[in-house]
Amino acid sequence: MSEYRWPPVKTEAPRLWGRGFAFVAWVVLFYLGGTAVAAGIRLGEFSLLARLTGHDIAPGGRYQSLRRFREADAVGEVDVVFLGSSHAYRGFDPRLFARGGHRAFNLGSTNQTPLNAHYVAERYLPRMRPTLVVVELYPHNLDHDGLESSRDLLVNASFHPSQLRMAAATKNLAAVHFAVAKSLALTPGLDGVAQMPIAGETYIPGGYCETLRERTELSPGDDRVTVKLSNEQRSHLLALTAFAKEGGAKVVWVTHPLPQDHLQRIDGLPALREALQAAALEAGVVYWDFNQRLTLDPRADFMDFHHLNQRGVVRFDEALLETLESEGYWPPQSP
Repeated sequence: MSEYRWPPVKTEAPRLWGRGFAFVAWVVLFYLGGTAVAAGIRLGEFSLLARLTGHDIAPGGRYQSLRRFREADAVGEVDVVFLGSSHAYRGFDPRLFARGGHRAFNLGSTNQTPLNAHYVAERYLPRMRPTLVVVELYPHNLDHDGLESSRDLLVNASFHPSQLRMAAATKNLAAVHFAVAKSLALTPGLDGVAQMPIAGETYIPGGYCETLRERTELSPGDDRVTVKLSNEQRSHLLALTAFAKEGGAKVVWVTHPLPQDHLQRIDGLPALREALQAAALEAGVVYWDFNQRLTLDPRADFMDFHHLNQRGVVRFDEALLETLESEGYWPPQSP
């Protein structure tokens, strides 16, 4: 009697793996091809890609981000770096710090949250090598998703891998899509693009924007806003602080003064201050809210209901410099 052997069991695994790989490859090719086509179709001033992803912002057309980050790309080592929102680039004047012998650069950008500042820090701090990093914390920005600032930075700054991580951190697929397109050079380059002038504002080398005009009206009505520190923004605030400290920099967190009539319309400020103080303790840094340290004129020291003008900037920066000196962040200057 002949011995019978069961035939080997055939498996579909190799074929399935091959089909899966082919499917993924086709999806990637379709995605990249569609992105390239969308980037090449013009709808007026912007591409279809820019329109669909909400990045239809003319580079150099709003704020001073194009000029600031173009300058930042060429700057070497500095002593002080400022991170934060428009209250940073309109609130810290490098000329005032230079009088004390400190070379400073302002890396603020419109509505920059700690999430955005985290990735701006990753990009620039290793090259600028500051000994002090000042993180400006505007109460209204601390529970935002960082999308507005991400769009501004993606459009107005040259590509860097940190932009992909920043876009992903916003959890916005459109932002990720645009960042991927930029990484593949499918978006317009910035060579030859000029910064448009901003009415009533003068750009000062070092990333600062000077405004001389005074506020004309106090805050109207009884509109109120509630502020808080989100878990997401807290995590990024701690992460960017740790990153700066690992590079050898001291870090301070600062909120610049706001006019009293505006402060009175904000709910949740005491709880926010407590949350920031607790986070600062965890991070091993200090948090200074200059609303509790300095009183400014609500008209003469402000350009609007929350931005300082040059007179207010001088008063605020001088107070900050004195505080930094008295707290031992650098030695006092010789008379």
